Amino acid sequence: MSTQNISYRIFAISIVTSILFSLIPLPTWAEIIHPTNQQNNHVSPMSPLAAPAQQAAGETNFASILPASVQTQMESLGMIGEDGTPEGILFDRGALNQLDAATLPPSLANPISIARIQSAYVPNALDSGTLEIEFRVTNNQNPTLVPQIPENATVTETIDIVADFDFSADPNTIRNAIIADELTAATFATSIPLAETSASELIINLGDIAPLATVTATMVITVPATGGAFVELDAGARAFGSLKGRQVIGQAVPITLAPDSFAQYFIDTPDADINDEYMLNALAQVGGDPTAIFEYVQDFGFETYIGSLRGTRGTLWSEAGNSVDQSSLLIAMLRASGVPARYAHGTLFTQEAQTLIASMFPEPVSVVGHIPAGTELSSPTTDPQLIMETIDHWWAQAYIGGAWVNLDPSFANATIGQTFTTAVEDMAELPDTLRHKVTMAAKVEQYSAFPALVGYDGQTIIRPLEATFNSVELVG
Repeated sequence: MSTQNISYRIFAISIVTSILFSLIPLPTWAEIIHPTNQQNNHVSPMSPLAAPAQQAAGETNFASILPASVQTQMESLGMIGEDGTPEGILFDRGALNQLDAATLPPSLANPISIARIQSAYVPNALDSGTLEIEFRVTNNQNPTLVPQIPENATVTETIDIVADFDFSADPNTIRNAIIADELTAATFATSIPLAETSASELIINLGDIAPLATVTATMVITVPATGGAFVELDAGARAFGSLKGRQVIGQAVPITLAPDSFAQYFIDTPDADINDEYMLNALAQVGGDPTAIFEYVQDFGFETYIGSLRGTRGTLWSEAGNSVDQSSLLIAMLRASGVPARYAHGTLFTQEAQTLIASMFPEPVSVVGHIPAGTELSSPTTDPQLIMETIDHWWAQAYIGGAWVNLDPSFANATIGQTFTTAVEDMAELPDTLRHKVTMAAKVEQYSAFPALVGYDGQTIIRPLEATFNSVELVG
């Protein structure tokens, strides 16, 4: 067959294929190429800065989220392409819809989160009228690409392989992340990375964030006199990014200052650590609403033991704790959100203590064996030791709406404001006597080859190093 005939055949096939493809509606092709577009019913490309009238009902675009001045700054930074699309990414219709957390697995419900750490929570703690804020933006997605580690690799080699692996190439990397904020009762001073500002609005470019990675930014603001009232200094910073071509958003709780009289209810303690990075990441996903925070901790399991054992991080990781530890986590999250919080202490009646003990043992759902008649059975709810540990009860109180409100996360059916005993005392920090302790020491044994000369058996023991820690400080 000649080369000319082959060319004619290729041309003919191309023409026929084009005709056939043109007969298939565009939405059908969208369903074939990208099944997730079925819910959008059309795939017409659209700029995220397009006018709202061009968008389908229910969609969100940058124009409705970011102030016009911020959009202009993004364009000047080269963050918006000539077609109005961030960094040249072409979104199909519906791509800017915020992800519906109710229909997504937990790993996708909050792909990006932003937490903030304040250097002070009351005016007297400010540094010459300035407040430093650290923003922590986290990509909560797991990586889909992992480094290949040889079976015979040593620990050192494994660490080197993981350290050299480029996780930024992972499909779950969040691209072009930024922080956008609007100061409502403060003045911007500086930031790292340097922010682009316009009046009270600002944006900070973070670049790409690899899966499970956290990027930080620091901002310093000047705070005027607050007049002894609770003041929100910003509208709550937001983190924006693109995940697989779809916009993702995280919301931080507003920067807040409380009156100086509440200073003790914002202290950072070993038990309620308001700067714990894992707690802050969880808080970023839960949000700063006191009700949401309470319900989050309330979902944890109850376990009975005495005193402060796990603290903020240990309780978070265990997703369980006694009344002391659950209260510590709840108080840490509330304080980090700008809500004054304290401990309350009382004694439960036996019936309420038995309710908590019973919650540790789920109802059986199947028969797994047979117990012969007459066999002595354990009864946790009547065990004197467990009851003694449980009746000593702790819970949190938060200052909400101008009053102290009881929050008891130990009881799964507790409502906000409900108590199960009378508080005999309240405090900002747990007494040290409640904390479990761990002592570590280096023990050195010395022997003499000539015991008769030294006048004893030739053995001496010294401890050149010895330290005692709170168990809550050793978690992780």
